[in-house]
Amino acid sequence: MFNVFGVCCLLFGFFGNIFQSLSMKSIYILSITFLFCLKSNFVFSQKSGVDTIFLIRNENQKVFVEPSKKSERYKTLSDFSFAEFQEESYQSQISELISAETEFKKMNYGKMPKKWVRCYMFKGKPFLYYPCDFIHYRAAMFTDSAFLEITGEGPQIYPMIAYKKRKDNSRCIRAQGIEIIIHPVTIGEKSLAVFETYYFNQDEKEKIPIYILMTDAHNIYQLPMIVNECNYQKEIEFKLDDPDYMKILKK
Repeated sequence: MFNVFGVCCLLFGFFGNIFQSLSMKSIYILSITFLFCLKSNFVFSQKSGVDTIFLIRNENQKVFVEPSKKSERYKTLSDFSFAEFQEESYQSQISELISAETEFKKMNYGKMPKKWVRCYMFKGKPFLYYPCDFIHYRAAMFTDSAFLEITGEGPQIYPMIAYKKRKDNSRCIRAQGIEIIIHPVTIGEKSLAVFETYYFNQDEKEKIPIYILMTDAHNIYQLPMIVNECNYQKEIEFKLDDPDYMKILKK
């Protein structure tokens, strides 16, 4: 990288040997030139790197906007492989469902994305969120015969019952104990989706929807990421905005 400061120093050292033969006016001009070089080098250095935007910064916790789309954190959020304890939970649920003679209906989803990662809103813009504690991680996946709701504790399996694509391009998914309507939405220039989810509970007299903003896992690099880094102890998760889902769905 071209170092303006280094060049200025060399020039200043060269001319320093002949300062005694220069007038005060010449020395003044050289001094101004030297200061200009210092300023130019500072600005150049600032522009040549990527500044990290910190939202919280203290001894125990750093919350910042991930400066690099090449960060391993993007791969982690979109990694749908299970840790050992999650795999054990998954296999245990499969065994229970098979023992109960649960029917697994195979579905054809067409071009619908099969893997989804939750995203959030912050100051009117969509962001991914890398939590301090991965118990707060949220994702979803469709297999050919089940819907998997994934958290930091592992997957929850819902065997598929029915799938339908509607005229408005939304998708309606019915599985055992759950119903999901996937609404495609655009926020800014970002293509996302709102999952409108209903959990069936015999104690509830009416279905109460839960809305979650999601992105196709293959497209997560389109979104910036807020990272909650706490290397020494678990800290409070960063407070993100509560999306106005009704407003988003009306667009």
